[in-house]
Amino acid sequence: TLKRLAANDEVVMLLFDAGVVPTTLSLIAWCTGPHSFQFQPRLCRSACSLLWQTACSDGPKESIINDGTTLLGDVVRRYPKHAGVLEQAVGALGAATLRQPALAESAASMGAFETCADALKAAPEKEWVCRQACLAGSNMVRRSDECKSRAHAANLEELVRSARARHPKSCKDVGTAFLRDLGIEDYKN
Repeated sequence: TLKRLAANDEVVMLLFDAGVVPTTLSLIAWCTGPHSFQFQPRLCRSACSLLWQTACSDGPKESIINDGTTLLGDVVRRYPKHAGVLEQAVGALGAATLRQPALAESAASMGAFETCADALKAAPEKEWVCRQACLAGSNMVRRSDECKSRAHAANLEELVRSARARHPKSCKDVGTAFLRDLGIEDYKN
């Protein structure tokens, strides 16, 4: 599969230059369409997984954020009962904003924090969805005051605290990091 090919920066950039990001985003857009035959959770999960893998390289991140942030929110709203899809969608968002404060601000302005909140609300019992949503939020707020205010507006603090309490093994570290980076004084509690 393409995901297996996207194993290092050189290969990712070859795939990026060949148009893997717009092609993958087109496939994801099709999977979020209104018709019942377009409801394809396995296909959407695989496409989001490829997008996530591609976002691990810095080259494609801007394209993924600019062209995919709103679409990833559509995925979370279209597939709320499919934890694997949710995990891959918010994972892609988190990877694309890692160490990229300007892209994090762009993503935030396009509803990225609301997407994280929607994923946390849709699957509070699914620890890996919660972990990826906490990571994505932490990546975005880490170096941006604008993102911190948008995260507060999306009411993520309460959702992250809940995820951290519900899944201490998988969410305590990332939830605590998110709260710390958000500037919460009692972030350890």
